[in-house]
Amino acid sequence: MNILNLELMTATEKVAEALIMRGLFIKVKDNVLLFSKCNKKNDVKDVQFVLNQLNIPFIMHGEHGLEILVNQMPTIKMKKILTAGGDPFSIDAAAYHQYWRFFTCRNYGFRINTFQLEYNMARFVKAANLAGIATYAGCNGHLKKSPRFQFAGPFMAAWFVAVKQRYFQDIKLNYDWKVVYDGFTGAELLATSKQGWCQHKIHEDTLKMAFLLETHATEIRDIKEKCFKRTQKNITRKWVDKKDYTALENWMMTIAWGNEDVINKNGLTRKTNNMAI
Repeated sequence: MNILNLELMTATEKVAEALIMRGLFIKVKDNVLLFSKCNKKNDVKDVQFVLNQLNIPFIMHGEHGLEILVNQMPTIKMKKILTAGGDPFSIDAAAYHQYWRFFTCRNYGFRINTFQLEYNMARFVKAANLAGIATYAGCNGHLKKSPRFQFAGPFMAAWFVAVKQRYFQDIKLNYDWKVVYDGFTGAELLATSKQGWCQHKIHEDTLKMAFLLETHATEIRDIKEKCFKRTQKNITRKWVDKKDYTALENWMMTIAWGNEDVINKNGLTRKTNNMAI
């Protein structure tokens, strides 16, 4: 988006754009910002707080609608909305999140307050959870270390690998993002770079991945529910116990997509119904 386009935007359009890039699920109808129920309840209150701090007048339309009361707004305030919040918070990584049962029974991920998350991590975290890939949080690395997201255990991470293989083939990213089975949550999506870090490029990558997850969220949830059952526990647990996560990823891809490359490489059968028992 170039500077001219920004200057021509109304205050409502600027606020909406900033909030979307900040990670909130909203749409604009009749000049009113409508907050999706996929947001956490505190998200709307946090938006009100930020707008008040920036002296941007608004009125509420019920619990989930907000109208900006000025036509124009300085572009700098858009950046301040975008970068608001992001304070450190503790992750509630319960032990049962690591279990196959949690993976198969959890249709959605977690609802996390958007303004708790760092601004260039938030959209991906929210989108992954919307797609049923339970994700606690993300750290942008603060230009000192690799940016990363924390998945709720190895099964969620392996499923993300399968989803990435299916839906991310045609997007060009600034960094190489790979799942590593490490960290206190058991699995992370980690970026690597040989040229240092740029927060704008990190944000660009996370938004691209987030919007793809959102576009296919319903389909991803439906396929996960259809393909993976609690009765497969013994099949999957052995790979986690042996830390053979590649085998787990390949099995998930074959079950979900019938991937020819995975089948040929690992000698797996196409009879996915038999494999799922």
